[in-house]
Amino acid sequence: MSRRTPRKWLRWQYQKLAKKPTVYDYKQIVIDLLGPEIPGANYPCLMPNWDNTPRSGRNGIVFHGATPELFRIQAREALKRIQHHPANDRIVFIKSWNEWAEGNYLEPDLKFGHAFLEVVRDVFAEGAT
Repeated sequence: MSRRTPRKWLRWQYQKLAKKPTVYDYKQIVIDLLGPEIPGANYPCLMPNWDNTPRSGRNGIVFHGATPELFRIQAREALKRIQHHPANDRIVFIKSWNEWAEGNYLEPDLKFGHAFLEVVRDVFAEGAT
């Protein structure tokens, strides 16, 4: 967490002192999760969800409100960032360990079914044409 973004830094400090997990609104950070655009070989990393409070408790981090629709925005932005790369460098990573204990998975679930997987299929199939 950088002091260059004082509001985020102060919020993080408060959460730490209050001994509460840090909760981010997924809608507010969906593009920020990709990291900054850097010239040259730059490989964005999609993050469909995250909640490591089962393991980390009060020190955990939660991305609240992740939906397939928001994930689609993130995936399209990642695709946009790599389309100008040479074909062999058009790589997008997906940070998803199928780690249910950390709320970090890209598998069918009861809430959204196959929707997150369908986003990956749809967005990157569109980008292949």
